[in-house]
Amino acid sequence: EEERAFYFSLAPPERAALSQLHGMKSTIYFILQLGYFKARRQFFVFNLKQVAADAQYIQRAYFPDVDLVDMDITKVTRLKQQSFILELFQYRICGSEERERLRMKAQQVARISSRPIYVFRELRAYLTRERLVAPGYSVMQELIGDVLQRERERLVAVAQSQLTDGDVVA
Repeated sequence: EEERAFYFSLAPPERAALSQLHGMKSTIYFILQLGYFKARRQFFVFNLKQVAADAQYIQRAYFPDVDLVDMDITKVTRLKQQSFILELFQYRICGSEERERLRMKAQQVARISSRPIYVFRELRAYLTRERLVAPGYSVMQELIGDVLQRERERLVAVAQSQLTDGDVVA
């Protein structure tokens, strides 16, 4: 409950953003997106059943006289809300150019350590410093796996080019 209170609390600029929303469903969905963004610096698509406990907390905290029936909002509304949140936190979406820079960063990190968790943590720190929304887990997993495989291949090629036949036998 303490964690919910922290992530779903609304600072003055966040409260001001609520005034741009229309309807209770949209408002509750926005507060949910905002809280999840504060917690993970990512956006998620969800329905009421998936987030029922959090939605009920928000409803009780901010709108005790309103009953929650559903929270389906349009994709356009969801994306507009995400845009508001990005503005509030001065973050950017990790687009193709940013992903290429993320890949280059991953290549640098892979030269330091071949441990996937180390690369992942360094990339998360990079995303935070650059104020970028983290790509989805599967994108990160694929990126890290690919970069580590290429680094292994690079090291094998370097070793093969430096070793003589005598070194290999020994």
